[in-house]
Amino acid sequence: MRPNYAIARLKREPDHGAAKRAGKDMAELEVTNWFGDVVSRPKVIVDANSVDDVIAVLKGVGKYPAPVRAVGSNHSTSPCGVADGGTLVRMKMNRILNIGADTITVEAGARHIDIADSRTAICNSTSTPRSAA
Repeated sequence: MRPNYAIARLKREPDHGAAKRAGKDMAELEVTNWFGDVVSRPKVIVDANSVDDVIAVLKGVGKYPAPVRAVGSNHSTSPCGVADGGTLVRMKMNRILNIGADTITVEAGARHIDIADSRTAICNSTSTPRSAA
């Protein structure tokens, strides 16, 4: 059992950020960005599937040490998601909530490619079909 591992890890997609766990103690947990040039060594990783998961992390100071950093697909080339010794929150909340005429409302973990694909699908389905000549 891994006592420092936080919240249920519901695996719906592969890890983003090359989490290296095989044969390592949790104190040696290492997560990198997509390119591998930004490295984080958090004590705890949380897969946040809901707002309640995020609230639990922020209220659970003893269980989820600072610094607390949230990442989406971990594509940033800046160290904004580095949580050395702290808590890394992987935002799994990825639903597209609303697509309007000039706005799109999404959850914090939505990926740009999924948003673009959804927008394209809606635009294609609402276009006027061409009549056969």
